[in-house]
Amino acid sequence: MSALIVVLACGAVCLLMRLGPVELLARTQPPPWLDRVAMLSAPAALTAVAVTGLVAAAGGLADLLPRAAALGIAVVVAHRTRSTAATIGTGMLTLWLITAAQSMLR
Repeated sequence: MSALIVVLACGAVCLLMRLGPVELLARTQPPPWLDRVAMLSAPAALTAVAVTGLVAAAGGLADLLPRAAALGIAVVVAHRTRSTAATIGTGMLTLWLITAAQSMLR
C-alpha cells in the first residue's frame, strides 16, 4: 500500500511542477527577456540532442563521418529553410546515402 501512495504522490508533484508555471505565467505578461529565451530553447535542445547522438555513436572515424556530414548539411538546411521537416528529412537522407555508399565501398 505504501508503494501506491509514493507513486500517487510522485504523480501529483510532477503534475504540479508542469502546470504550476503555466498557470502562473498565464495570468501575467511575461518579461521580454523570457520571450527571447523561449525562442532559443528549441534550437538549443535540438543541438544538444544532435551533438550527444553524434558523440555517443562515435566508435571510430568511419562511424563519425556520416553522422557529422548529415549534421552539417542539416544545419545548413535549417538555417536556410527554417523548416523542421526539411531539416530532419535532409539530414536523414544524407545519413542514409553516405552510410550506403560506405557499405558499398567496403
